[in-house]
Amino acid sequence: MGIVRNAGAGGCLFFVLVTSSGCASSTEKAPARSDLDSDATTTRTTTTGGALSLTDAARMHARAIPRSADVFVYDGPHAGHPGTTCRECADTVVRRVKALGYTVERVYADQITTAILGQTRLFVWPGGNDDSDATFDEFRAASAPHHDNVAELRQWVNEGAGRYLGLCMGAYLAGHTPEGRVFDMLNGADAEAEAGDADFASHAVVVRLTSAPAKTRTAYYQAGPYFTEASDQEVWARYETTKRIAAMIVRSGQGTVGVVGAHFEATKDWYGDCVPKTDAAGSAEWAACASLRSATDANHAFLGAFIARVLDR
Repeated sequence: MGIVRNAGAGGCLFFVLVTSSGCASSTEKAPARSDLDSDATTTRTTTTGGALSLTDAARMHARAIPRSADVFVYDGPHAGHPGTTCRECADTVVRRVKALGYTVERVYADQITTAILGQTRLFVWPGGNDDSDATFDEFRAASAPHHDNVAELRQWVNEGAGRYLGLCMGAYLAGHTPEGRVFDMLNGADAEAEAGDADFASHAVVVRLTSAPAKTRTAYYQAGPYFTEASDQEVWARYETTKRIAAMIVRSGQGTVGVVGAHFEATKDWYGDCVPKTDAAGSAEWAACASLRSATDANHAFLGAFIARVLDR
């Protein structure tokens, strides 16, 4: 399963609207990382689940261990080396989780062990920027030969009652494929491109909430997945046009997995200034941009309720 995630004419940033003429650049700058993190990691010899062994420390190349927190957000194979991970996507998720009142730490591929994951209630994999196969291979390779982070992530969820939230790329990776280069934690359900494998442009997509069928939400979308039916599924939203699943929560062994295809975490700086234009294409772009900006607060409320449900289910 290969999907191009962060490509457009000229290599557009993930959080800008893409039109047929290329990228509509934002005039707002993303905050500096110092605004997002105070000292992000600290050296620890014990965790809430017990002492970390010397073997565990060796597995992480004697690197700093994340502090315990409500939420861990995946931020690439190694600190400072995001690889195929979309750094802007991780930054946005960190800000949103903090705004919801949860404590949050960043974690990296070579730190994914059951001992480390035992220090958090929820592991979030945000959007990505290339293809799922490369992302999966890069993730697994970052922990070799010390340990198998894919196996340890699955074990933490399925046997340790862990909780996983996948947004866009993270949702793709949670699914099932015959090739097996995914985490396979959706009770056999797959994640497939909602807009088709050839459509990588950004859109304003409309989803209908299953908890309140009269309500719809407009959300930022770029090559995100829909989900096939799964056993024990709790569907939260469906794409309005196709009626396919856009957000759901399932049991995975003893754990819980939530997946979302669109970007409800997106903030207004993803959309620029929404300058009105007179030509037909520009007018449509402006209307989509304005619609997304106006939906931001409602989308954040949806994501907050979704996260709370993943934690409590």
